[in-house]
Amino acid sequence: LDDLHRADLSSTALLRHLLREIAHAPLLVLGALRGAEVPREHPLAAMLAELHPGGESIALRALSESEVAALIERAAGFVPSSELVGAVHERSGGNPLFVEHLVRTLERQGAIDAPDAAMRAARALPTQARAVIREGVDRLPGDVTAVLECAAVIGRSFDLDVLTATANAADRAALDDTLDVAIVAGLIGDGPSSGELRFGHILTRDALYDALSSHRRVELHAAVGDALERLRAHDLDAHLD
Repeated sequence: LDDLHRADLSSTALLRHLLREIAHAPLLVLGALRGAEVPREHPLAAMLAELHPGGESIALRALSESEVAALIERAAGFVPSSELVGAVHERSGGNPLFVEHLVRTLERQGAIDAPDAAMRAARALPTQARAVIREGVDRLPGDVTAVLECAAVIGRSFDLDVLTATANAADRAALDDTLDVAIVAGLIGDGPSSGELRFGHILTRDALYDALSSHRRVELHAAVGDALERLRAHDLDAHLD
């Protein structure tokens, strides 16, 4: 059963009944869902809590570089270079769907085995991946999307003080609440340093950035520059890029 996060109340009730009826039958029911899309009030949340001890919940992790290499080899039919594997792994964040989208994009360009394949992979933003990301972003409240657009201009990792100034957020607590929505949705998480957050996938950051109009992009770059000059005046060299 796929996309269980889209199940309504009656579908969830039917699934709960099914699982109870087959408790002692030689039958396996496998369900897939996006955990970030099952909030506490979702009808599926209570049912998932009832799975134990007869059921098991498995959280999928990101693919390692060796697993990405195996996936590229299977999808493209050749042994990829370590440079290509590293670029695809970094670009996709180990998400197998994004890995496949990147491979297909390179194949359509006739560049999957080209000398510059790694460089192309490091810059590619597949149309399919962009659509998947936008689907998730479009479900968020408008104020959350606006803050994430500011963050995307700062970079994949973004300083919360700089984001607060860029987004003109008068209340840091309110901004934190807004960011919590994006964290629960799995779009951002802890950054490499204290006081920073980071986009879970660089493709997410790039999809948000590319969707900005040129006028809005210029405005936000100027706002980020002003914020850095005010907040990081003692260490501007580290923020020149």
